[in-house]
Amino acid sequence: MKRHARRTVVGVALSTLAILIAWAYSYTSPMTPRASREWSKGRVIGRTPVSRPVALHSAPDQGVLLVWPNLEGQLELAHIGEDGELLLDRVLSVSVEEPRDPQLQIGPDGRLHLLWREMAEPNAVIRYALLEADGTLVGRPQLISDPALWAEAGPRLVLDAEARPHALWADRTGIQWAVLSRDGRLLEGPTLLIPEGRFPAVQADREGRLHLAWQYWAGRNTRQIYYALLDPRTGELGPPQEVAQVFQRSGQRIEGPVLGLDPQTGYVLWSVLDMRAISSRGRYAFFPLNLPRQKRILALHLKEGWDPGGMYALAGQRTPLLVALSETVSSMQGEEVQVAVVALARGQTPEYEVWGLARGTSGGRQACLNPAQVAGTAEASERREPPAQEWEAEHIVTASNLPSVKPILAADDRSYLHLAWLEPGGFGQYRVVYASTAPEVKRTYNALSLWDIVDPLFRSVFRLSLALPAVVPILVRWALVPMGGIVLYHFFTGEEWLERTRSWVVLGAAVSLEVALTFLLPPRTSVPWPPIRWVAPVVTTGLAGLGTALFLRRQTDRSLFGAFFLFTGIHTLLQLAVYFVPWGLGGGL
Repeated sequence: MKRHARRTVVGVALSTLAILIAWAYSYTSPMTPRASREWSKGRVIGRTPVSRPVALHSAPDQGVLLVWPNLEGQLELAHIGEDGELLLDRVLSVSVEEPRDPQLQIGPDGRLHLLWREMAEPNAVIRYALLEADGTLVGRPQLISDPALWAEAGPRLVLDAEARPHALWADRTGIQWAVLSRDGRLLEGPTLLIPEGRFPAVQADREGRLHLAWQYWAGRNTRQIYYALLDPRTGELGPPQEVAQVFQRSGQRIEGPVLGLDPQTGYVLWSVLDMRAISSRGRYAFFPLNLPRQKRILALHLKEGWDPGGMYALAGQRTPLLVALSETVSSMQGEEVQVAVVALARGQTPEYEVWGLARGTSGGRQACLNPAQVAGTAEASERREPPAQEWEAEHIVTASNLPSVKPILAADDRSYLHLAWLEPGGFGQYRVVYASTAPEVKRTYNALSLWDIVDPLFRSVFRLSLALPAVVPILVRWALVPMGGIVLYHFFTGEEWLERTRSWVVLGAAVSLEVALTFLLPPRTSVPWPPIRWVAPVVTTGLAGLGTALFLRRQTDRSLFGAFFLFTGIHTLLQLAVYFVPWGLGGGL
């Protein structure tokens, strides 16, 4: 009966394991891991065929709206609720060609202003549409660019103080500007605002003025970055101020500019991408808004990563300015591109201790912000809103095993942050991922699931299976010399049983020598906590010694070789588990 019950238990366990393996093999988790406790996990919202930023905007109901071009060549709208649940996901009936670079703004009446670039033949054009909050089209989409001119990537859409949409884009003649009414009628434009300008960036301040930054190609290898102020009522452009002059070497490309504002300071950021060295470096200029000539240029120093790219400044005049970007980060699994948030305050990166993915944790001292400053209104503190987010100089957000690129950042009126980015999702497609600091979203997305239990378990088993071939070289390194000593002892004395005191002494000497070799010759793998080199052998020696002693205590015939092999086997397997199961075979043996 006991044998039958034992077989039944084993059969049920094996069947359950087989079902879990089959489920884990076929299951694709919609969640992506996080590097920071301040953020939720990422949730996959949709898929897109292009590596271009999506449109993200906070919704009046504390949720967010996202717009992206889907795999079918249409614009798709998603409404994510306050708790992170998907409330709406619909394809917008606004585009007949391949849409790119959607831009989204929400008017005071809750209606959506949508701008996008359409890859029409023979030229790419800029279109605009007015939508209800649920994505229903109001009127017809409008063509606002000249169809005879190729519209370049990166159109921009912003609302002025009267909630009128302003569209800016670049073509071969320069930067074009168009003004629409609150109900979506074209009021003015397109007007050539900046001849020969490229890659416009725009932000609206609290007074409704429009701040512009753009590139100008002064020569074959020279790129100039300019800043100017635009009066949205009169259309008058202030005197352009040169922010920087960048020399572009062969194989390099200038990404940007990106424009950000705080209450007194303007920031213009850009990065230089070196396609040959596969690297990048970031720089930024800052200046008083009332005196842009007094600019300073600094390098963007990252403490946790390198090679910044895809920078996006949080809209609104908040202190400090938060910039989302992607950077290469070294983690326990190797080097990967992750999303980070960097805080800039009057040109000074705050001197706070930063903890992130590279250090295996998320915490540390952080810069506390004034809730009214982050929300952008004094009424926020009067309403006793939840405290503002606390940020250090650099905050690693994602911990994905896939590159996380093209981030876009938004804030709601409670000062919580919302982030969307892209990850590779297969051949010719990318996953659109969303995360937030809102507590309701964190509660929903960070809830423990079966996948959170099964995935780490199977990963540990897989890593251990990969580490098993390392047993042979480790045994050669640690056990060969002690084993040779026992063989010589047996050769000269003929003893192979633990019957005399000298046999116990030889066993103890061999074990001690093996343990000493584990200290002197540890595995050459990289671990985030270097003292493990000294702690791990002590722990594994104690456990292996205890296991060997308990086994020998129950035996009447105690073999010298058997005791040594038992200790060595337990000790080696525990060392493999300590070094390679959590962190893998990063540095070899």
